[in-house]
Amino acid sequence: MENSYQSTADSTSSPAIIIPPLAGLSSVNQTDDNQEVQNNIAYQSPGSEPSSPTGPPSKKKPKLLCGCIRTDRYLGFIELKPGITWVHITCFYILVVILLSMFVFINAMSSYVFEAYLRGTVNRKDQGKLAGDLSFYNELCILAFGLIWGVLTDILRGRKFVYMIGFLFMGIGLFLYTFAETIWQLIIYRIIFAIGAASTSSMLTAIVGDYVKNKDRGKASGLLGLASGLGAVVSALACLKIPLWIQSADPTISTGQAGMIAFMIMAFFCIIAMCALMIFFKGRIFPICDSKQEREATRREMAESSDCEEEDDEERFNIKKSFIRFKNIIWEGLFVAPAKRPSLILAYISGFVARGDSILITTFITLWVSQQMIDIHDSSKADATARGGTISGICQTFALIAAPFVGIFADLRFRRKKNQDVEQQPEQEDDFKTDFVRKMSRLIVMAIVSAISGVGYTMLSFLTDVTGGFVYLPIALIGIGEIGVIICSQILVTAESPSKVRGSVSGIFTLFGAAGILVATKVGGYLFDDWKPSGPFLFYGVLNFALFIISIGFIIAHVIYRFKVGRNSNKGVDLK
Repeated sequence: MENSYQSTADSTSSPAIIIPPLAGLSSVNQTDDNQEVQNNIAYQSPGSEPSSPTGPPSKKKPKLLCGCIRTDRYLGFIELKPGITWVHITCFYILVVILLSMFVFINAMSSYVFEAYLRGTVNRKDQGKLAGDLSFYNELCILAFGLIWGVLTDILRGRKFVYMIGFLFMGIGLFLYTFAETIWQLIIYRIIFAIGAASTSSMLTAIVGDYVKNKDRGKASGLLGLASGLGAVVSALACLKIPLWIQSADPTISTGQAGMIAFMIMAFFCIIAMCALMIFFKGRIFPICDSKQEREATRREMAESSDCEEEDDEERFNIKKSFIRFKNIIWEGLFVAPAKRPSLILAYISGFVARGDSILITTFITLWVSQQMIDIHDSSKADATARGGTISGICQTFALIAAPFVGIFADLRFRRKKNQDVEQQPEQEDDFKTDFVRKMSRLIVMAIVSAISGVGYTMLSFLTDVTGGFVYLPIALIGIGEIGVIICSQILVTAESPSKVRGSVSGIFTLFGAAGILVATKVGGYLFDDWKPSGPFLFYGVLNFALFIISIGFIIAHVIYRFKVGRNSNKGVDLK
């Protein structure tokens, strides 16, 4: 006879106890689109008295740290899956900080590399194109190798090795970067870095899904964004100043040697991250080598803690079905879902603009500042790079401060007053008002942040000296607008995508973001060199104002729709 009962008073806030096959016990998972419901199982330990089958179920309290902190909740509000500890998820967030600092560092150090190592090869007037090309090839490799790393993850039945090898490739690319003597060597070394970046970046959201229960993944994703912003700030305010600190400590060290030491230090951090993954991350490096019994136990654990049933190996590795699935993703995400939820069109457009915004700051603002520091103020390459990093860091700091406020205002909701008569306010109409207020808050915040970003980019494009104090106001506006557009686009995709095609919508949203980066790097590079350095910022100022106009159009359309539905409801027409 099966014995199944709860091990805690709250079955949605405690990890399930995994029972070996010999125990003869089972657990049942029932999930829906909004909530993860899980029946936890307890069993009698050997030597203990059996509980009465007719008696009340035993209630096992969760483990506490220091007598007050639950070990199954991270920071007290993020519920973890069974077997996941604070060490696992803390290591993950620390590695996110390291990872994002690497991304910002290699983009922002482009001007330093051009001046210190390729001065005789790259002309000053072609630096913008080359910086854009490096980011362009970087994004292409991420798109191409992201699929390869995903297939390798399925073959190995685990993410740990893929994540580790990604940091190894990034470390090799950073180490070789300063040894480039030609443009093509620099591109090859950047591609090596991008191959590793494809692995590490593709694992971020997947690991959040592996470690955190469904109902708290929004909070975990918010903490992921905070760690990402912190990594950008650390890189801009600390990592980019390493060459300056080295030369200040020892003036006999040349510019090339200081840059080489800085890149080696960052490569060393990549190796440290790889070792931390090996030690502190959950799971084995090669789960495919596990015995059959171990694989069965892992499969049962994943089935009990995941949101959906695991695919069989035969179905997972079926190439024909993979191609069909990819074709369905394109069709459903690009046509079916936007036809049902038109707000997804705005999400796609905002994703295109948001990803381009992020690449402009790390690539072109530091290049522009560095060139002006060298040409106008006769600064050293280390001073110029440090100044560019400071301005970029100020932008990321304002983005970090604004992020939680944008999230709060973008998630406003309708709440019925306590003394309101439920009979006079039907539940159907109440839900409709709640949905209306939520969607309107997201659209209004999208319009506001895109306008702020457009004003910031336009102000920056009219400056003649970006090394002075007048640059701080537009940079602050750009930081607030950039993070606002990113957050609002993600919220729209999450909220508006139908549950059955949510994966398809996410895939198309990622493709639009990648297209935004490709356009920003290519078009921005040509505008920077062939027109003027402020060209890329004026271009994206226009794009952000266009996003503002589109958002206003969606707000007006939504108000008209609400008015028509409200009028029909007064006439007795069903709101649905």
